[in-house]
Amino acid sequence: MRTEPTAPASLRVVQHAYGGPEVLEHAVVDVPRPGAGEVLVRMAATSVNPIDVKTREGRGAAASLGAFPISVGWDVAGIVEAVGEGVASLVAGQRVFGMPRFPQQAASYAGHVVAPAEHLAALPEAVDAATAGALPLAGLTALSAVRDLAEARPGRRLLVRGAAGGVGHLAVQIAKILGAEVVAVDRAEKGEFVRGLGADEFRDDADGASVAPVDAVVDLVGGAALAASVSVTVPGGVVVCVPGGADAGLDELAARAGVRARRAAVRPDRDGLETLARWCADGALRVHLASRFALEDVVEAHRALARGGIRGKIGITVDAGIP
Repeated sequence: MRTEPTAPASLRVVQHAYGGPEVLEHAVVDVPRPGAGEVLVRMAATSVNPIDVKTREGRGAAASLGAFPISVGWDVAGIVEAVGEGVASLVAGQRVFGMPRFPQQAASYAGHVVAPAEHLAALPEAVDAATAGALPLAGLTALSAVRDLAEARPGRRLLVRGAAGGVGHLAVQIAKILGAEVVAVDRAEKGEFVRGLGADEFRDDADGASVAPVDAVVDLVGGAALAASVSVTVPGGVVVCVPGGADAGLDELAARAGVRARRAAVRPDRDGLETLARWCADGALRVHLASRFALEDVVEAHRALARGGIRGKIGITVDAGIP
């Protein structure tokens, strides 16, 4: 009697319902195959982002993920294991990173991920996998908010509210790279960390509305904090609200103050990834990993983010053998 060969297996984190961290389960699945224009990545590292938590709970990008079981996670860093038809930009054995398919499902909490080749960028040897696994979503969000929406440049004064978080700590550094003067706002106990990122001025949350006027604000808190962000922005300036669903009332506040209201939206962007990777390789941009968890401990990683007070990112190691 003939038996078919067993397909190679891989680990993936899935969920069959919305809810707390405990809904995340580990499943053994067949290693996916890349289609035309896609590559198969053997994962080295990923990370936990607030959008992962919101989506796990049924908010965030949940509507884009389809029927259960679903898998959250978008940050990808690893090695190309196979390439699909028509892919010329990447080759097997190449180190890559990216944020594929967002806001559709990427399922990056896994041993293997299939991704469109155009959503990934080559990873310089000078950038380690742990850094690359924590960089794409937060880095592209910060780059878009700071460079494209807040228009950071020399001679421009920019305030980052929520400066110690995953996107915030990168936003401070990117604004400095682009030549802006940076005022960073966060909790007092995070002041030393934020100043170490290069901020020109640090203010505790309680004093966040008493700074000298700024040309733009990148607000990573939203909600009630938006009034303070608008109040310190010069007429004609810009307030960028980053957290989705936290922008209620911004348009009215901004119109009353003569300020432009903008909202951040992130999409896969190879050019942006290459820019971020170059800055990391040059030492101008650092991803701070507050803690790292194994993929098997992803539930604890989600609980750690929910507890708050994180400086930088929470990383997840998928394969420690990949540098």
